[in-house]
Amino acid sequence: MSSSNNKRWGKHHKIHRDWSKYNDELVVRGEFYLDLGFSEHWDEELEEMNKGKRGSPYKFPNQFVNLMAAWHQLVDYRGLEGIGRRLAEYKLIPYFGDYTTTLEQNT
Repeated sequence: MSSSNNKRWGKHHKIHRDWSKYNDELVVRGEFYLDLGFSEHWDEELEEMNKGKRGSPYKFPNQFVNLMAAWHQLVDYRGLEGIGRRLAEYKLIPYFGDYTTTLEQNT
């Protein structure tokens, strides 16, 4: 290691972070992962998506599929199925089959 690199390690580095703003950003991230607003407009969004569509109708609104995609960053497919089942059990969504049903919609 050169002596120029050694000089750097002894210096104190001041962090210029607005901790209040950073905390708020983390809270908003948590709100994003649990945004259940899609359930309020489930039928309306599906109706709009299926208007004029030929073939098999969409079963899930895009907002729900997008939320499941965000959750998939943290949970595997069978975990998503568990989340979907619980949402249906709590009557936040009308139904949920298995983890492949949301995948079928996007193919």
